[in-house]
Amino acid sequence: MFSILAIMILNFMLVLDPAILLLRGS
Repeated sequence: MFSILAIMILNFMLVLDPAILLLRGS
């Protein structure tokens, strides 16, 4: 159960990371 949650969080952060970098750059 926890491993599934951890994978979901990691995928979420991987998706958000580029968006955050783009927002910081502009």
